[in-house]
Amino acid sequence: MPRDCPECGNPLPPKATQCAGCGYSASGKSGGVVDHSRMRCEWMSAGERCRYAGSISPATLGSGPWYCREHFGCPDMTEGAAIVARSTAAITSGASYSGEAIRDAARRAFVASRQAPALERQPGDD
Repeated sequence: MPRDCPECGNPLPPKATQCAGCGYSASGKSGGVVDHSRMRCEWMSAGERCRYAGSISPATLGSGPWYCREHFGCPDMTEGAAIVARSTAAITSGASYSGEAIRDAARRAFVASRQAPALERQPGDD
């Protein structure tokens, strides 16, 4: 009989001891699960986390940390803080740079492009 996570309600595999969705562990210890639900860059500046989508990681096994394209390889803390400020301003302006929003916008654009009427070529169109 399937069971659900007591924290987030996600279905758990029969012998699971930890929820992959929220990190809940039956032992009470966090398993160090990355915040995948937000898919945000992990760069921190003055207690503020970057709000751009985290899509690049130096790890080769997918374990993170995940950074946005601007923070990946950023060696300068001052420039890193400026990027965080820009990301905050972009989010408060109403634009969404979350991974979910970017993915959904790409899907909508793809579906719209597939539904657009095909352009008919006329004689002399070269």
